[in-house]
Amino acid sequence: MAGHRRRRLEIAAAHSADEVVDTHAADLSEWVRSRVPSGLRIAAETTGRTDLIRDAAALLVDIHWLRARETTTHFPNGQERQRMERTLSLIEQGVIEVDGLVTHRFAPEDAATAYRLLQHDADVLGVTIDWNR
Repeated sequence: MAGHRRRRLEIAAAHSADEVVDTHAADLSEWVRSRVPSGLRIAAETTGRTDLIRDAAALLVDIHWLRARETTTHFPNGQERQRMERTLSLIEQGVIEVDGLVTHRFAPEDAATAYRLLQHDADVLGVTIDWNR
């Protein structure tokens, strides 16, 4: 997991990431290439920023070797109903742990505050509006 927001890196390290890289403290490309000189087999870029997508693609194996290695590239966006239902099922079964990703919980009447936090607070990772409150 790579990023520059300390709290998000801490959460990733605690819940899912084998390693975390603070991109303000280290150059991600150099960090990756020092560990995997031949290039990554998988890179997941989740912000959707074009520059970061290009950076992630540059860390992958040399495209010339994709055919020889029979590498398949996917660009899922999560908007297919069947995939979304499967994901929700895995969450319900406890296979995918999400509670640690929710950093703030709000009652419905505080929804405006929740949305402001999402826009302006770098330490907010996930917000839940609890309709039972």
